[in-house]
Amino acid sequence: MYLLDTNHVSKVLQGHPGVYNRFARVGSENVSIPFVVCGELLYMAHKSERKEQNLQTVHRFLDKIRIIHSDLEACGIYGDLKEAFIRRFGPKQLKKRSAIRLYQIGVDDNDLWIAATAIRHNLTLVSADSDFERIRAVCRFSLETWWRPEQQGFD
Repeated sequence: MYLLDTNHVSKVLQGHPGVYNRFARVGSENVSIPFVVCGELLYMAHKSERKEQNLQTVHRFLDKIRIIHSDLEACGIYGDLKEAFIRRFGPKQLKKRSAIRLYQIGVDDNDLWIAATAIRHNLTLVSADSDFERIRAVCRFSLETWWRPEQQGFD
């Protein structure tokens, strides 16, 4: 079972041959997205130049995919990940550590939520985002990449 990050869902929606074909082989019944990715997709559609067309495309996709929402266990995992990440990569002084923001040490809050969702549900996260490799330094979870930004054409 797979949990797709925004960059891979975007490639599915664009019909990128390598990602789209892999998605089709795996089957939509074996793929889900976290609630955070749902929000990111809708935000991207809203801010796009073809807002109405992109919103329709995103909604058609969301109607056919399983969206995983947060629960108390995922929230606990998120809190543990955030604390461990800040302890590992943040300032060593406790006073400075309490004022640090995640983006200052190289990770996004949304990525921690996505990782927590994958861990909570024992899913393989599929992303091209290097933030997840850094998160794996504090907590191991299954991670795959079906496409990388530097790849061109067919995979």
